[in-house]
Amino acid sequence: MRPLTRTSVSLPSAMPKKSERTRQRIVEAANRLFYHKGYNQTSFSDVVMAAAVPRGNIYYYFKTKDEILEAAIRYRTERIS
Repeated sequence: MRPLTRTSVSLPSAMPKKSERTRQRIVEAANRLFYHKGYNQTSFSDVVMAAAVPRGNIYYYFKTKDEILEAAIRYRTERIS
């Protein structure tokens, strides 16, 4: 058995990166808001506040509200499959 050394220990590959976690937080927040308030009644500001991310971050991941909706639909579809 090989002894553990600093170079032989690595993080699990399944651990999401910070950027992936941020994007996921945005999608999950949007999903909840779209469900409870409806798409037309949910603003970018609502999603920013619910996801607790800086406003600029949301534009980094999604250029339009439609893109957020598509991601929320994919998220919901994956959860029920």
